This record gives sequence, structure tokens and C-alpha cells, in this order.
Amino acid sequence: MDFATHFRRITLSSTIISLALTHFSKRWSERIYFFDLNFYGCLYSIWVVHLFAWVIYRVVIRPKYISPLRHLPEPTADRSWWNGYAHRDFSGMNGAKVVQWGKEIKHNGVFRYLGILNSERLVFTSVQGCVEVLQRADDFIQPIIFTHLISRLVGPGIVLINGEEHKRQRKLLLPSFSMKQIRDLNPIFWGKAAEITQKFTEMVSQTSSPSGFSAPFDIDDHCGHLALDIISKAALGVDFQCIRNPSSNLVWNYRRAFNPTRVWQVLGLIKFVIPSMIIDRLPIKENRDLDKAAALIRKACRDSVREKKELAAKGELVTHDIISTLIRDRKVVDDEELITHMMMMLGAGHETVSVGLTWCMYELARRPSWQEALRDEVRANLPSPDEGVVPSPHSTDVDRMPLINAFISECLRYWPPIPLFLKNAAADTTVAGVFVPATTKIVISVFGFNRDPQNWGEDANEFKPERWYKYDEAVRTYKYDPLGGARSKYAFLSFNHGPRDCIGRVFARYEMQYALACWVGRFEFVLSDINHQDEKNVAISGGTLSSKPLHGIVVNARTIPGW
Repeated sequence: MDFATHFRRITLSSTIISLALTHFSKRWSERIYFFDLNFYGCLYSIWVVHLFAWVIYRVVIRPKYISPLRHLPEPTADRSWWNGYAHRDFSGMNGAKVVQWGKEIKHNGVFRYLGILNSERLVFTSVQGCVEVLQRADDFIQPIIFTHLISRLVGPGIVLINGEEHKRQRKLLLPSFSMKQIRDLNPIFWGKAAEITQKFTEMVSQTSSPSGFSAPFDIDDHCGHLALDIISKAALGVDFQCIRNPSSNLVWNYRRAFNPTRVWQVLGLIKFVIPSMIIDRLPIKENRDLDKAAALIRKACRDSVREKKELAAKGELVTHDIISTLIRDRKVVDDEELITHMMMMLGAGHETVSVGLTWCMYELARRPSWQEALRDEVRANLPSPDEGVVPSPHSTDVDRMPLINAFISECLRYWPPIPLFLKNAAADTTVAGVFVPATTKIVISVFGFNRDPQNWGEDANEFKPERWYKYDEAVRTYKYDPLGGARSKYAFLSFNHGPRDCIGRVFARYEMQYALACWVGRFEFVLSDINHQDEKNVAISGGTLSSKPLHGIVVNARTIPGW
């Protein structure tokens, strides 16, 4: 149960107690409570006492002296007596501190730490515990805090909902994310990758120095524009034209909403205590900006739905974008449901791919030898973006281009866009033999599993794309390893596993393969700040669902002739 629910219960119980006290302290003829100042004085006093007692119980007494989890090992250094390690949620890679604690604390696959207002978190580090939590989707549900933070942008879609509605939406959407359906979208993936490559070519030509390198530019912005363009056209059937016009009203507002300010983060915390419907209506700039972005996107989605339904009624809806397949093939007719799916795909799809591409370009820019290897593979298998030829959807398959697949897989392993999963126990239960009370938050560090030496070997904390392929002497070629040499598929959690795994994983990989192929095939990249060659000098955002370079990744590029 969230704090806002407790807040409402305290108010209700205080009102009932105040009514009772006022009732017995007056004659029958004087009982007009809601015009009686004594009633409000009584209500306020009882409410304050009630709230204070409840806060002391929940923040101090229960987690430290009563909780059935208090016997578990936990970190205590630099811990706030009333707010646990909440300050850690707003700095650095999400899940990184959990990994550090896992190494410092003696535990048997599970430990506890205290978060916001000393709310308890259980961290499972064993594969057994992880598998149980991820497979039991009805027992471990999406926390309500996700709804507080992002529902205004993504709507009540498959990412946020639980239970039977989640199963219904997943069953409805899965066919539209099949391999065949994604390959039908191949011209869009390639067309947008070619479009942004042409833009880069013009930028390099116009700003190049005698060395041939361009002026510095932030690759993070361009990754975001590309991802938003692809997801809008391939999933929604609407071309936002972000690459061509990144300063348009819609693009600027929507992208800005995914770079939340400190005020936005603080408001998210307050929603633990005060109902979100109150916070969302405060007359402040952050709320106005978010409402504007959401309104612009909803209008674009609504216009697209209306147009597609009109075409479907005439039998002329022939496009392969995902919303068209839902209307034409799955017979979805409800406008609000279609808009919900569109907003979910925009929000969840474009941000994760944008972050993943940014980390790929960071690793590429600091590894010239890998740029050369990938460039050779790309030029041997794909046409130049200038030729206007769409490659076969099989062109980037692992048997044809194992190196670029290996590089992307290693980037997703080493820098997972969503580095931490947070779940709520729906009822009292057990995991790996450990009792878990209802409402307890379960933490699974994707970052930790993806870099755990027990899963990946002693070189787990090294960036090594080589782990994802082997050289076959017999046929003198590289063979892609889908497990990356890991001991279990659960060692790689970037796309999740179980009933809530990412249905857009194939979609995302196609986007990343074509973008990376076009960029490395045409250009050489270097980091503008040589200090960023050491990843320890790259500040990482915290406090949101994704973790990305806090100040972007600034690079210089030059054209390599011949493609």
C-alpha cells in the first residue's frame, strides 16, 4: 500500500473520530458539526496526532524493531535515520549502489536496505531468486510509483498495468511485434538511418577542420531524434520528422519531458505521501510542460487513429505500422485503447533505444579498432545509404553480421538502458525460502546481473564484445553466441525475462543495427573530451527509469571515403 493511500485513511479515520467526539460532547440540538469550529479544531488535532504516530511507526518502529525482514543483512554506513538511502536514488547508475552493497555485505543471495522514508527493499542477487520474481508476474507487480512518474506520458499501457489487463494487452500486441511483422518495417528502419546519416554528412562537411573532423556535437540528441522518428513512423504510422525538424513544437516538448528536472524528481517523491491527482494539478512550470507535451502527442495519435480507421473502412489500409495491424488485422476499434498503445510505444520505445544507441556510440568513439572492424563488416554486407537501395531484412542477421550484433549485445549488457527492476509483493509470499511481506518492494539490479562474475566470468566488468562470438576455423568466419558465454540466459536481463519481458526487443535491435551500421560505415568518431575515455569520468543520470550520460556524449566525426 502506498503512502497516499495511508494519507487518505488517516484523514478518514480522523474525521470519524472527530465526529464521534463532537457528537458525545454536545446536546442533540447542537450537532451541526460542519459549521462548528470546535469540530475542526478537534479534527485537526486528531489528524496531526494520528499522522505523527503513524509516521513514527512506519519510519522508525516497524522497519527497525518489528519488521520480519529486520534480521536480514543490510548496509548501514551513511544511512539516514529517517530516510534510509533515498538520496542514492538520484545519483549515478540505477542499481550500481545495490551491486556495491552486494559485494560488501555478507549475505546468502538476498539482503535488505531502507529506501524512501525507510521503506523496505529486498535485493535478490541469486539466479533462483531472480527467476522466481520475474516468472511470478501476478505475485510481483509493477509499483504504483511508476504510474505516478510516467503515466501522463505513456498512458495506462502494457508497461504500467498488472493482472488480467496486462495479459490481455500483451496477447493483443504480440503478433504485431513478431519477426515477420518487424521485417516488413525494414524500409522504415533503413530509410530513417539513411536520413540521419545524410544529415551527419552535411554537418561534417560544413564544420570540418583541416584534420577532416567536424565541430563537436552531442550524439545523445541525434539518437533521441532518430529513435522518435522510427517509432513514430514504424509503430504509429505518423512521421514526426524529428531528424529534419528537431525544433518543432511537438518534438521539442516531448523530448524535453524525458529529461526531467530536479523539481520533477522531487514531485515524484511527494506523490508517495500526497495523492498524485493533487500534485499533478499544482500550477507550476513542470506540470504545464508535461501537460503540453502529453496533449500534443495525444492529438497526433488521435488524428492518426481517425485517418487509419477511415482508410480501413474503405479497405485501403495497407501500411505495416503496428497501429495499422491492430486496426486491420486485430480488429481493435476503440479510439482510447489505440491511443493508449500508441503513447506507450512512443514513451517506452523511443527512450530506451535512444539511451542504448547513445551508449553504443560512446563505446564506439573510444574504440577505434572496433570502428574499423565494424566498418569492414558493414561495407561488405550493406549498400551505401546514398544508393537509395533498401537492404534485405536478413542483411544484419547474426550469421551475416556477427560483429555488429556482438557489439550491440555487449553495449546492452554493459550499459543496460533500464538498469534496475522494481517490483511490489502483491501479498505475503516467499522467494527462495525467504518470507516477503505484502507491499515489500523487490529490487533486481539489471546492472548487477549483467556484470556479475558468477554469471559472466572474471572479465564480467570489462567491455568485451568478443564474448558474443567465436571464430570458426573450419569455415573461417565468426559465429555469434546468443548467450555471450554466460552460464544462464538470466545473466542478461536488459530485455527482462518471463511474462513481462520486452515485446519490442526485435524492433529495438533492428533500429540499433541499422543506425550503428550507417554511422560506422560512413564516419570515424572520437570523443571531444579525452577525459571521457575513462568511463569513471562520465556522469550518469539517476532518479528516473533509464540511466544515461547526464551531460550527453559529445563527439567529433569525419567522413571515411569509399561508401
